[in-house]
Amino acid sequence: MTGLACALAGITMLFVAFTTTYLGHLQAGEWRPIPRPWVLWPDTFILLASSAAVEWGRRRLKVGDLLGLRRGLATGAALGVVFLAGQLLAWRQLAQQGVYLSSHPHSSFFYLLTGAHGAHILGGLAAFAVILPRAWRGAYAPPAATAVTATSIYWHFLTALWLYVFTILFWA
Repeated sequence: MTGLACALAGITMLFVAFTTTYLGHLQAGEWRPIPRPWVLWPDTFILLASSAAVEWGRRRLKVGDLLGLRRGLATGAALGVVFLAGQLLAWRQLAQQGVYLSSHPHSSFFYLLTGAHGAHILGGLAAFAVILPRAWRGAYAPPAATAVTATSIYWHFLTALWLYVFTILFWA
C-alpha cells in the first residue's frame, strides 16, 4: 500500500503541474474555447458507474461473496474499457471539427489531460487483468485482499481525477 500511496502522490503532482501550466495559459489570454464533445457527459457517468461496481465487488468480498466480487470487478473493468472508447470518440469528434492537438493551447491541454488520464486508466485495466483471473480462481479470501483493495483505491482515485479534469477543462 505504500507503493500505491507513492504512485498516487506522483500522479497527483503530475496533474498539479499540468493544471498550473493550463491556468497560466488561460490567464495569458491565449485561449480559444473548444467545442465540448457530447460523449464526455455519458462517459463521466460510465466511469462513476465503473467505480461503484468495483466498490460493490470489494464490499461483497468482505462478506465472503466471491461471485459478487467477480461480478463487481468484471463490470468495473468492462465499463473502464467503455470509458476509454468514449475518450477516443471525443478525440474523433474534435478532429472532425478541425480541433487537433496543435490547434491552440486549449485543444493541446484537452488532448494532454485526457490522454494522460487515459494512460492511467490503461494502468488500472492492467491491474484488473491481474486480479480478475485470480478472483475467478477464488484466490482472494474475506475479509481482506490487498490487491483488490489497492486496485479499488487506484480506480476510485482515477474516477475522482477524471471529475477534476472534466471540471477544469470546461469551467476554468
